Amino acid sequence: MSAQPTPPPSYEQVLLESQGDANMEIFTVQNPRITDLDYNAYTADDQGPPPPRVAFVASSAQPSPSLPRKGTPPASPANIPALALQPVSPAPAPAPAPAPTAAAAAAAAAAAPAAAPVPKPKPKPKPDPSLKGFKCKEDRRTLIRKLYLLMAAMQLATVGSVSIFVFIMPIKHWMKKDGLPLLYASIGIFVWCFFVLAVILPSKKKVEGSSIRFVIFTISYAWLLGAVSGHFATYILLAAAVVIGLTFLAAAIISIKADINMKKGLIIVSVVVLFLVGLTCIGTYFAFGVDELRDCGFGGLIALVVSELMTACIQLMLSKNNHGFTKESPCLAFFHLFSYIRDVVIMCIHKILCCAL
Repeated sequence: MSAQPTPPPSYEQVLLESQGDANMEIFTVQNPRITDLDYNAYTADDQGPPPPRVAFVASSAQPSPSLPRKGTPPASPANIPALALQPVSPAPAPAPAPAPTAAAAAAAAAAAPAAAPVPKPKPKPKPDPSLKGFKCKEDRRTLIRKLYLLMAAMQLATVGSVSIFVFIMPIKHWMKKDGLPLLYASIGIFVWCFFVLAVILPSKKKVEGSSIRFVIFTISYAWLLGAVSGHFATYILLAAAVVIGLTFLAAAIISIKADINMKKGLIIVSVVVLFLVGLTCIGTYFAFGVDELRDCGFGGLIALVVSELMTACIQLMLSKNNHGFTKESPCLAFFHLFSYIRDVVIMCIHKILCCAL
């Protein structure tokens, strides 16, 4: 048994519901899309009077023509008219573009912007072999400068010691007559300091107390050269110490702005030594006469050999990449120089033999 549709509300019900709420602006009785109840939606407006009964009944009596009423049988496919198929004409093919002429192609190429050149990757700079263990050249120059200053200080201390034994006549005469035991004692103390402070302790890489060891080594070295000069009454060691000290001081000043390598260092040291030997010979001639020029010449030769040897030892040590623990303590780096004397001597002999053959 089919359910009966709900009858539409009467005019009195719609009028009563629309006037029941004074605050309602828009009142809708039913959903306007629902048309199977056989009435149209009514919208109340509080500002105007309600529609008359005749208009309400006439509007609700007319069914909606847009949608079928409830209970209408569905349309059969036979009642639907078939749509006529119309042929679709193919689209015309586009006409081929004319081939551009040589003049047009040249004009188009000239008008087109030139392609930006692809930048080539920059090759990585090769690492400097002289910077082993250093971040920059400034660190390397700082260590070289400190080493030259230490050696210059040692030579200047030697100049003072030799001057005491040579220019003070009572000490000079005593050393010449009875100073042989003091000379032997000076040799023994220096040999002990050399092997202990410069050979044994640096091999253990002990940084503590390097400055004190340097002071002890400098005193023993200066005392030995002073005793030898006083006992033999010679000025050779004094001239050598003066030239070596000033050469190392000049090299330290040059290393502030210039990077000193093996070749450049040997050339700088040679030029400075020869210049200082000339000045020393001139000063010796006017101060002591011609008799002391021989000692000045031998002293200059010793200064040249020692300066070249120590410069080569510095550069050889810095190229071996084993000085990382010595950058904080230049005194310890100074003691490591003596372990490269043998390598420098062998290298010099090899160079001499190669040049001779």
